[in-house]
Amino acid sequence: MSVVRSALSAVAGVCALGFATGCGAGDSGVAPASSATAAQASVEARRAVADPASSASVVIRYWHSIQQGALPSSLSIYSASVIDAVGLTDFAGTLAAQRPLIDESRLNVIAIDDAFGGDVIRAEALPKVGPKTEHSFFVRREQNRWRLFYDTLTAAGIQQYVQNRTQRGIDINAGEPSTRALRAGDSALRAYRRSSLSLIRRGVR
Repeated sequence: MSVVRSALSAVAGVCALGFATGCGAGDSGVAPASSATAAQASVEARRAVADPASSASVVIRYWHSIQQGALPSSLSIYSASVIDAVGLTDFAGTLAAQRPLIDESRLNVIAIDDAFGGDVIRAEALPKVGPKTEHSFFVRREQNRWRLFYDTLTAAGIQQYVQNRTQRGIDINAGEPSTRALRAGDSALRAYRRSSLSLIRRGVR
């Protein structure tokens, strides 16, 4: 748990950067009713959400664990190979930084597609105020459990988190990220995509 605590401390520091995004929202961990209009979910999606053992339910639990700041729970759902490719500290820091972005959003699963021996969960985040956003999650069975291998929220978050974390070590008062920080963010994103997509394509369990 020391690594998880270190990740949380890093997030606090990254949020101090003037150009950091996704910091400083509420901490209720409860997703209220949204003003955005929810899309009509497919019959399959509705049935899956009602089944606690389904891939869709695992994605919803993952979403809730991030909202609640429950890093151990969030990390336990993700493929260990993908986490290792990015680095545990940066991966945990990314998840912690996502919390204020989705803290007041409800995840609405709208469709489930078969792909590479797993499921692509297509969903929308319905915030309390503002427009909804679309996300997708790839999950597959690994050692008799559903595991996340890729999701669009994390893909976007890793690049920004590592960029901000690197810049904090260079100049916390800079008005914009340095070339070194930009390259670090790009490298982290490439590592995430390379690991995730390679595992998905090869069907590694």
